[in-house]
Amino acid sequence: MAMIARERLERQLDDFDRSRRSEALTRLWRAAELGEIALPEPGVEVNLHAHTFFSYNAYGYSPSKFAWLARKAGLAAAGIVDFDVLDGVDEFLEAGRLIGLRTCGSLESRAFVPEFATLEINSPGEPGVAYNMGVGFPRAASHPFLAEMRAAAEKRTREMIERVNAYLDPVRLDFDRDVAPLTPSGNATERHLCEAYERKAIEAFPEPARRAGFWTERLGAAPAESAVACSYSKRIGDAPPLPTADTHGPVLEKAPVLDKATAKAAAKPAAKKAAKKGGKKALQRA
Repeated sequence: MAMIARERLERQLDDFDRSRRSEALTRLWRAAELGEIALPEPGVEVNLHAHTFFSYNAYGYSPSKFAWLARKAGLAAAGIVDFDVLDGVDEFLEAGRLIGLRTCGSLESRAFVPEFATLEINSPGEPGVAYNMGVGFPRAASHPFLAEMRAAAEKRTREMIERVNAYLDPVRLDFDRDVAPLTPSGNATERHLCEAYERKAIEAFPEPARRAGFWTERLGAAPAESAVACSYSKRIGDAPPLPTADTHGPVLEKAPVLDKATAKAAAKPAAKKAAKKGGKKALQRA
């Protein structure tokens, strides 16, 4: 297969239309079977944590594209992990079966744990926030809890847009027009917001110097390498004030890291309280 044709098919693997992705992968694999594309034998390396464009991938990779790249790289196994949805699992597992790749489908989400609100669990810089994963889904499931997760994620993103729009005006987004189309099933994350705001800023300020000035005015100059990330001491212009303890609860410069002893001690009263209330949920969605 000519390189131009192969590259065109590989780009087609990221099409939002699943039928076109399937067509491209089938043709690429057929070329590999005919010896027109050389693929290595599977080795010993694995990558079981790759996000797809169903939650966000900076390169725009689909499940089929990641499967193909993993097979080209000679991985022994590969896995996808998307935030709050299983939208890519069926496609990824099917792609793996087609091209001889061992696969794993997973889901990732975040939860806020009130009992650990001042402690850093496993999300650096976000006290009380815990990343949780479900691993090894054999297919995309349909369940009320998954529907609740999807709805909660969209609600969080829409509310985030409202707050950020007020801060970045005149660079403003509309969720349905500017954000949802960036992902095939509308499961937009804060990463999509960053991309959408940059696109909108380019529209508002086509000249790079003016656009850089806008971002500096709103977000501040980049801190020195030795400074704590996201800690800006100087603001330019009349941008709205940043969140403070008065408006958004306690602001911690550095939260203590949660250790096993602290977790066990903090969990005891929570468990007793939950038991008394008939198993009331201890977690709240972040």
